[in-house]
Amino acid sequence: MSITFGMMLNQMTGLFVILVVGYLLNRFRILPEAAEAVLSKLAAKVLLPCFMIYTIMQECTIENLTTHGSLVLYGAIFQVTGIFAAILLAKFLGKDDPFLSGVYRYALAFPNIGGFGFPIMMALFGPAGLFQYHLYMMSNHVLCYAWGVGQRQPAHERGGLCRTLKKVFNPVVIGVLVGMFLGLTGMEHVIPSGICSTVETLGNCFAPMSLLLTGFVIADYRFSEILREKRTYLVALFRLILIPGAFLLVQRLLQVPDM
Repeated sequence: MSITFGMMLNQMTGLFVILVVGYLLNRFRILPEAAEAVLSKLAAKVLLPCFMIYTIMQECTIENLTTHGSLVLYGAIFQVTGIFAAILLAKFLGKDDPFLSGVYRYALAFPNIGGFGFPIMMALFGPAGLFQYHLYMMSNHVLCYAWGVGQRQPAHERGGLCRTLKKVFNPVVIGVLVGMFLGLTGMEHVIPSGICSTVETLGNCFAPMSLLLTGFVIADYRFSEILREKRTYLVALFRLILIPGAFLLVQRLLQVPDM
């Protein structure tokens, strides 16, 4: 499928507008401060799982898994490699602050695949392309919660093995498993259409809700302080250009199939 700059720009513009609305909701105190916690739980525990269930069950068949199953392996290899790269880079960027170093590890290892990634993939590649994207990011869904979230917490709050396993079976992973089960067993055709349409409607709310939340959170920061932090530019350079560019080059060398 040929993707033009105009198509990307249109999608990014629409998403940016929603983000700005979230920013204004906080800046002008249209919503209370407590709205952040409420919106976050709603997006993570209800809307995102519904999105995963509906989009995956539509395309998850034996044929599609056989054809595109290798994407899970490719995604795992690049995700693990990205984590090791993030650990090394974070030691340099946050050497004077252990907590900040953990934040950098998380930011460098895990891209924003939800609020921006899902709607862009859906608009540009359709349900089939989004399903392939889910397969490629499968390891991200697991490792982000099992290892990544803990990097933003003090060491004594990360917990042991039981807590880690609990993080692995988070609403996102559960949504993926439920969607795959429904798709592979064909139960999506048995479930009443009213229930399927409700799950679809809730899932479609995830992207705008997450972007509203992102804008809402950004409003609490001073841009002048953020722009003065030189390490922010380094993190952005690695996360947005160098790391994706290196992965893309390696994928071309390995002849990873295009979507």
